[in-house]
Amino acid sequence: MSFDTTYAGRRAVVVGGTHGIGLAIAQRLVDGAAEVLVTGRDAAKVAEAAAALGPAATGLAGDVTSEDHRSALAERAGEVDAVFVNVGIAEVEPFAEVSEASGTASST
Repeated sequence: MSFDTTYAGRRAVVVGGTHGIGLAIAQRLVDGAAEVLVTGRDAAKVAEAAAALGPAATGLAGDVTSEDHRSALAERAGEVDAVFVNVGIAEVEPFAEVSEASGTASST
């Protein structure tokens, strides 16, 4: 039996890593022997995801739009090799009304 060591010695942060694509990214990194820090807004989901990922994963709950959380995240993560930002905001409006400002307003 061989083990995947693609990411051995690497450290990564997965923002929005508690479910869906973010959790799948975190799982792939752990499967490849990386150390992973997952973050999300729901503390229970963060703890659940970190436990499911195993001993190579830790979690930190918080809102990435908060400067305090980003500072805590940077302090906790230390030096990392990769950051995966798997979050988004959905703003629904008729297609004919979408403007350049629509696309940049939610990313600021």
